Amino acid sequence: MKDMIEHKGIIESIDDECIKVRISQTSACSACTAKSLCQSAESKDKVVEVNRDRLDEKSVFPKVGDEVTVYGSTTMGRDAVVFAFVIPLIILTAVIAVGIKVVKMSEPMSIGIAFGALAVWYFILYLLKDRLSKRFVFNFK
Repeated sequence: MKDMIEHKGIIESIDDECIKVRISQTSACSACTAKSLCQSAESKDKVVEVNRDRLDEKSVFPKVGDEVTVYGSTTMGRDAVVFAFVIPLIILTAVIAVGIKVVKMSEPMSIGIAFGALAVWYFILYLLKDRLSKRFVFNFK
């Protein structure tokens, strides 16, 4: 299972369409014995939604409070980073560079337009959330 990302979590709620699992996302140093003395160790709780139609018919149906392991592919994580960070960085730098060098705009104007382009990108992602939710699918075992 080298190509899978796994987290242990507890089922928080179950409704008609999805099961919400609370996982604790910890930094790499959170397991360190000196974490009580260090301020950099951090842990955050996240809620992951698992579609009910993805459950195996043979598996026992989970109940609220059950501990499960949530998993997803590493490709899914890589794609999420590209959509959320890499493409916006490219948009930001390209719009600023074109605005300053090609169109000869002032720097503040180019930066403002670049932030507007980022807003458009994130709005497009928002409009595509249903399609993306089919691509970014979590399961549990």
